[in-house]
Amino acid sequence: MSHDPSAAADGKQAATAQRASAEIGPLLAPAAPTAPAAPGNAAAPGCAAPADDIALVGRLLAGDEQAFEQLVTQLHTPMLRLARAVAGPAGAQEVVQDTWAAVFDGLVRFEGRSALKNGCSGS
Repeated sequence: MSHDPSAAADGKQAATAQRASAEIGPLLAPAAPTAPAAPGNAAAPGCAAPADDIALVGRLLAGDEQAFEQLVTQLHTPMLRLARAVAGPAGAQEVVQDTWAAVFDGLVRFEGRSALKNGCSGS
């Protein structure tokens, strides 16, 4: 029987995303979508949210659970890695959970002036 380390890593990442989804899923509540930033609030070059991010936020605001799972799958592991580096292993999970809560609280104010992942700000 052969062992594929990449399959184990993919399985671990999927399990982590599923666990994170279960922990923060209740935070995702449908809300009224807002329009992307007005032309007068244009982002700095290279910082505007990609169309995919704007579409994903729209789906999240509409309560699309698949969009939520997609976002968690993409970002939970890198967020946890960063939180471990900053807060240490003991506090990392709490930091990430608080961060996800802030993300979902702020979705209704998303103006498309920055990408979801890099946090580049246009102001």
